[in-house]
Amino acid sequence: GQEYLFVDARREAMRESLLSRLRTGGGPFVIIAHSQGSMIAYDVLSGLDPDEYDIPLFVTVGSPLGLTEVQDRLKTFTKQKRLTVPAVVKRWINIADPLDPVCADKKLASDYRARGEVAVEDVVAWNADSPRHPHSATGYLRLSAVRKPVLDAMNRNLLQPIAPFTIARDLV
Repeated sequence: GQEYLFVDARREAMRESLLSRLRTGGGPFVIIAHSQGSMIAYDVLSGLDPDEYDIPLFVTVGSPLGLTEVQDRLKTFTKQKRLTVPAVVKRWINIADPLDPVCADKKLASDYRARGEVAVEDVVAWNADSPRHPHSATGYLRLSAVRKPVLDAMNRNLLQPIAPFTIARDLV
């Protein structure tokens, strides 16, 4: 987190990692961001044009976005006086485990102003790997609070099983 927050060259490299994926096109994009990744994603999404990018769902898990120090830096990066839901985001769900030390502030809705009808939806839920590993990304991803909204936001036709088939031996 220190490099992202205080080393401009590293911050730009981290931002570019997400931006390069989004620039390929083919959206809409569902973005699931864990820990430091949620800072990078918020920063990037805050600068995107909603006419060019379609982000129907932004999910943050185990996020430090509630920390005052992080918010102060994000205000500087995004040139906002008050942090707001990014214009490209149509739904934002934030999930925090009660024991996760990284997301000391479990709720973000009071810190990130709604944009129109889109407000942060805070969910406090036990990480599947808690209490031993309350910050585990894989534990968060196993929660129905993450999986259901992601599946709802995706084109379910892309997830349909393909019928079994036989490859022809002679393609001529």
